[in-house]
Amino acid sequence: MKTMKEQRTRLQMTQQVFADKLNVSIGAVRSWEQTPGSKGYKTPSGLAVRAVEMLIKLEITKEKK
Repeated sequence: MKTMKEQRTRLQMTQQVFADKLNVSIGAVRSWEQTPGSKGYKTPSGLAVRAVEMLIKLEITKEKK
């Protein structure tokens, strides 16, 4: 899977919109987008990763209509 930032960029969403769509804080999104190993980096949970996958499918479906 691509990084969270790559996924968010692919969806053309700001951090705030991405956070709102996933029902998480903007701080969570920012921490996922930090460089792994850097201070403040947090690995997204399996649930968050799955939610992003579903969001991508939903947005792709909307684009096709």
